[in-house]
Amino acid sequence: MGRKVKLMMFLAFVAMFTVSYTTAWADGAKEPPKDGCEDLPLPTNQSPVIHGTFTASYFVEDGQPAKYYSIQTVLKTTKVITNKQMMEKLKISSAGCTKMKTDEEKKIKSGNKDKCPGFESAEIDLTKLHTFPKYIVIHKNLCEYTENDLMSLYWARPCNVKIQEEFGLKGRAVLTDIKIINQNHCDDEKKAAISGTFKIRVVPVP
Repeated sequence: MGRKVKLMMFLAFVAMFTVSYTTAWADGAKEPPKDGCEDLPLPTNQSPVIHGTFTASYFVEDGQPAKYYSIQTVLKTTKVITNKQMMEKLKISSAGCTKMKTDEEKKIKSGNKDKCPGFESAEIDLTKLHTFPKYIVIHKNLCEYTENDLMSLYWARPCNVKIQEEFGLKGRAVLTDIKIINQNHCDDEKKAAISGTFKIRVVPVP
């Protein structure tokens, strides 16, 4: 009998913990880090950089009070190409590295002109989009969030979603900086939005 009681108490504790954990995240607690993202490595100035911009707004449907924040991000980094066949595929001209667009809309940068005629290297801009919803439980005004709030909420997300793999990079993605640049129509759920910039460093791991 005692063993059954202990088992029931244990199951009740697990259920309560699960509900509390889920609610805490929904209420705006830190996004839980997934395996391998709990203790992120320290980035350096040599770590590859992914620059990002973000916009957050309310998602309103059928005139109902907002239940979600809609968060859209644009991420960009540069990649050096040294493979001649790849440069030819991207249509990098040997006469001055003429800027052109590939079928993936990747823009070719004018590289070192001394190297371009020999097809030795060139840089390309890689751009990716990342969007996700954030469930609202506590109705905190969108414009009340601070940069520290956002860093606390989303520090684990780049690593959780392995955003570095979108750019062909290896390591752990570490959010190192976030800035709120604009706030608009803060008291209007249909129009309210905040936007800003952030920086991610990709740190190699053993």
